[in-house]
Amino acid sequence: RRGTSWPCSLEPLAVAGNVDFRSISAGQWVTCGVAQNGSAYCWGWNTFYQLGDGTEDDATLPTPVAGGFQFADVAIGVTHGCGLVGQSAYCWGGKIMNWGQLGTGSFDPAISPTAVVGGLAFEVVVPSSANNIYTLTCGLTSGGAAYCWGTGRHGGLGTDVAVSSTCGGEDAPCSHTPVPVAGGLSFFSITTGQEFVCGVTVDGDAYWWGKNEDGQLGDGTTVDASTPVQVVMDW
Repeated sequence: RRGTSWPCSLEPLAVAGNVDFRSISAGQWVTCGVAQNGSAYCWGWNTFYQLGDGTEDDATLPTPVAGGFQFADVAIGVTHGCGLVGQSAYCWGGKIMNWGQLGTGSFDPAISPTAVVGGLAFEVVVPSSANNIYTLTCGLTSGGAAYCWGTGRHGGLGTDVAVSSTCGGEDAPCSHTPVPVAGGLSFFSITTGQEFVCGVTVDGDAYWWGKNEDGQLGDGTTVDASTPVQVVMDW
């Protein structure tokens, strides 16, 4: 990149290691991939334990995620990553900046994949990958129910139910276990932004919740929403 000393390329370069990947997820400082055999690999900056390889070392080459798990999918966020082993969710990372986004029932970091508590059967798990330290994770169960965990500072957990107010030493709502998103909606897909979450129901309706200072919830206001609000369609 111009003006920096970082290595860069204007053309695609092959990732080293001759790993045959079936999926790739790029986060803020880390890239992870799942090989055809289900093994997960990550590479990049490991300050928050995002590589999940059991070390604190950065990696310029694909490094196996610890534990020998066979992952169906892996997604990487800003300070943590998560993956599905069957329908069981595992997360890792969270060193320094831990708001409960690992879902492990603890605010402790995890240097390798650690099971998300609750025994839920997930179809997808999505860590927040926006450039923000106040991060969270959301997932959809096999029945389309949405759950979130981590910071709820602007309503990102999607619930009015009281949760812990002592995340990372700050007076902010959070949860280190999955909490159900309010409304009883059945979702087809879900994604996370910078302290807000978007979901599309099985009926094709769009609902957003969380931070809304720039109108990102699409409901015609700039008011945060702690429970899902339907996106206003004006066409």
